[in-house]
Amino acid sequence: MADIFRKIRGWLTVLVLGVLGVGVLILMRSRDPGETLRHQTDRRSQPIATAPASAGTRPNSGRPHVAPAIFPAPDSVTALRRAVAADFKRLRLRQTGDEATREAVMRDLLARVTDEDVPTLARLLTPSERESEFGTAVVAHWLNVDPAGAVAWLQSGNMPGGAQAQDIGRRLQSAALDQVSVGLPPGAAKDGILAGAATAIVDRAPERARTLAEQMQSGPTQTDVLETIAYAWSVKNPVNAAHWIASIPDAGLRDNLIATGAKALGTTDPEVAIGWTTLLPPGDARNQAQLAIAETWAASDPSAAGRWVAGLGDSTARDAAVTTILSRWSVADPSAATAWLLSLPDHTRQLARLEQARLDRLEPKP
Repeated sequence: MADIFRKIRGWLTVLVLGVLGVGVLILMRSRDPGETLRHQTDRRSQPIATAPASAGTRPNSGRPHVAPAIFPAPDSVTALRRAVAADFKRLRLRQTGDEATREAVMRDLLARVTDEDVPTLARLLTPSERESEFGTAVVAHWLNVDPAGAVAWLQSGNMPGGAQAQDIGRRLQSAALDQVSVGLPPGAAKDGILAGAATAIVDRAPERARTLAEQMQSGPTQTDVLETIAYAWSVKNPVNAAHWIASIPDAGLRDNLIATGAKALGTTDPEVAIGWTTLLPPGDARNQAQLAIAETWAASDPSAAGRWVAGLGDSTARDAAVTTILSRWSVADPSAATAWLLSLPDHTRQLARLEQARLDRLEPKP
């Protein structure tokens, strides 16, 4: 009997284990039928690059084509493209002057810009969208989080125009600027980005701004940026600014920057500014610098400005400065302004010149 009971117990054990196995199998099959496939393809379902519609399967294979893991999955890309397109449609349909809608749409658009999605987003934008304020923010964001990748994309036919390039430059961090400096070829886009960056930091970091400007091509854009730097640096630290300007080998550019620095100093230290003008050869640059000093100095101390102008030798600069001081001084103290004019050695000529200028203004134009 004992043997029989042992055999029955063994059969029951096998039966119970079999039932449990069947139950587990049924439970697994009752789950989402696609779950097993998803588990098998987890690694391949990492973000993938968008591919042309014709590239959905590999030729003669029948297997889905999986691109390198760079961009979000196609469904995510499509959703992102639709959302951006809808937001831009809201912008187009808004009434002129409706700033509330514009600001709301821009907030929605900018909320879509993440470190992970920004490369895909930049590629999804149409040319007109890329040239928009949002496009500027997207490109600048990409340059800041992945300078090398963004520069490579810009080089592949996506260079921004001059004005947009400057807007992008104003938003860039140091690492992005370094990559732009070495990665982008000479041209308007690179110059614009460097110009925007230099003017954005000139007040707090004039030496860094100078370094960026010196990497630009020679021409009007670079000259404008260098003049901006000269003005700001002369106010912040005139000694260092003077050393930099004196080191510039191009005589014409150097004279322009000296004149710019003199104009800047005219607002803070007119006497030092006058000393700067003596470094300039006679001509337009010197005359313009002296006129700028006279104008700013007359606003704060017309009597001192008048004494300096009375001693100017160049008649062109002197006449313009006399007119400037009179226009300022006569508003605050007409009697003092008149007395100063009559004290000038050539006051007769000055009076005649001023009277002729008044008559010219009154004469009707043909």
